[in-house]
Amino acid sequence: MHVPTMKIVRRTARHSHLVVILLLAQPALAAAPADVWSAIDAKRVCPTASVWRLGVGPGRTPFDVIETVVPLEVDGRPVWRITHTQLRGPEDLRKGTTPGFDFFDVDRATLAPQQSEHHTAGRADAPAKATRFEYLPGSVRRLNDDGSVAETIALEVGQRLIADGPGAAIINQGVKWSDGLKLRGYMMDRWRGTERERVREVELSVTGRSAVEIDGRRVETFVVVEEPVDGAYKLTSQITVARPHLHVHVQYVANAKRPDARAFVSEVTSIMASGSCRESG
Repeated sequence: MHVPTMKIVRRTARHSHLVVILLLAQPALAAAPADVWSAIDAKRVCPTASVWRLGVGPGRTPFDVIETVVPLEVDGRPVWRITHTQLRGPEDLRKGTTPGFDFFDVDRATLAPQQSEHHTAGRADAPAKATRFEYLPGSVRRLNDDGSVAETIALEVGQRLIADGPGAAIINQGVKWSDGLKLRGYMMDRWRGTERERVREVELSVTGRSAVEIDGRRVETFVVVEEPVDGAYKLTSQITVARPHLHVHVQYVANAKRPDARAFVSEVTSIMASGSCRESG
């Protein structure tokens, strides 16, 4: 039905003050998270090493891991290799246990994932088991021990993966973190699901600031929450405000929405970093 223009004008004029009040009262729309790759700069990354104590807290037996970020060339391609290596304790030495390790290679120029390999701890009567992934344009392949393809994970157009696990150390260094920053990206879950189920859209949000004590000194941190949109887990990290941006305290909760979900907490006890990276911003 056609409404006369004059009637609209008169109604608007009569209630103009009410319209303005109502508009001002509307809640501000939250800004959409930016693409995580828009916030990543590969030039911010530098070699680091840190010692982690994993599984701290009541009811758990913690163990130590060394995290290293080093430049290498793999098949002629410059990469950053991020490695988590379990430290051997006296009991491991007595039993002849070989330490487990987990490494991730990312392209040094772009920080795009290249390959990852996870090995469980091994014993003479129980050899270590390996889980390998190869990252290709448009897909990821899980490999068998002999190099044959066990599974192919297809990626949709625009799904540019960021590294997870040890590789998160590179993403943390590459992002210029700031208060209130919200990012969105895609990760390939190495442990849950099969094929397309493994690809998860995740949001990373700086929710505040905190501090930890490492080697007797106070270290200021951003509190960063990582959550996949499907709620599969919640990861709360403290990432240093000063460069190199290192995660120094992590709380991981699988199936975070379940009332019986339990957190796995890990913390850094020592840090070594290249002097060229020690600056703010």
